[in-house]
Amino acid sequence: MTDKHKLEGMKMKIKTLISASLFAVLSYGSALAAEYPVIVADDRNIAVTFTEKPKNVAALNIVGADIMKAIGEKPIGVSSYGGEMPVYLEYDAKDYVDFGLLHQPNFELLTEQNVDLVIGLTAYNAPFAEEFVKIGKLLTYDIMNIEDSFRATNSVAKIFGQSEKAAELNDSFKELLNDYHEKSKPGQSAIFMWVYGDLMYAYYTEGIQGSFLQFLNTKNAMGSNLNALIDKHDIARPIDPEELLELNPDVIFSFRSEGNTYKNNPVFSKINAFKNKRAYHVGLQYTQPHGPIARDMIFKEMAHLLFPKTFEKPNIPAGAEAVALKFVD
Repeated sequence: MTDKHKLEGMKMKIKTLISASLFAVLSYGSALAAEYPVIVADDRNIAVTFTEKPKNVAALNIVGADIMKAIGEKPIGVSSYGGEMPVYLEYDAKDYVDFGLLHQPNFELLTEQNVDLVIGLTAYNAPFAEEFVKIGKLLTYDIMNIEDSFRATNSVAKIFGQSEKAAELNDSFKELLNDYHEKSKPGQSAIFMWVYGDLMYAYYTEGIQGSFLQFLNTKNAMGSNLNALIDKHDIARPIDPEELLELNPDVIFSFRSEGNTYKNNPVFSKINAFKNKRAYHVGLQYTQPHGPIARDMIFKEMAHLLFPKTFEKPNIPAGAEAVALKFVD
């Protein structure tokens, strides 16, 4: 299946989802508001019953915090990344409890804060479900692609009686994808990478970042991975500088865990993105891009950087916007 056919299929799915969501909203209206008890199934296929609206929520993954903010709710705390709060959500550290790292949360602190709901990621938090449920309820999500993003947004919003708001957010983004697709022109290539130290992971089209490139009529230099249709987690793999040169993308979007301090390599000067000063260090939201706020922000920023004359620069908080990638000796 060609990338063009895959994109057309994705667009058809999105149009169908828009129609279905609008029908649901028009048909049920205020019935979408929560009437407790509410039963929500997470990505462990475990049904969790809520007899009332949660009051003390710990969002151990950024996506959970993102969804809550998008629907007008607020967690009491989040997980940090290297001791830092997610800048793009404009959280003031003094207003939120830092529950530690996503994969190493502070259980004692969760207990002290009377947390009644933990929202996490299945891969990192589900293995410790028995410990979490001693504290409060647990919902975990396995989020890798656009459809996962829509599903998680609907699921979390349902808990708070905000299903109608979730439908609006999802439908608005689906329309944005199609609108920008119509306005963008083919002819460029780009790549998204997540860098740990000197190790570069490049993302296939099956990941949400790569799929955004498709919607922007931009070739993902990394291409597709058919195995991701079987295992949706198989969306990236390591590459070295020499392979990056072979791919030779026109634009690079890169997040480095240690910050905007990349180790230089003579090969980089031969790559189009570096030669034309179109290699960017991006914000943390690119690594967990599935919340309504992050996905909108990332897609619009990618569009602007790829087509600066067509799409205006989005409003992104200081410290979260893309900047020129920097090398250190």
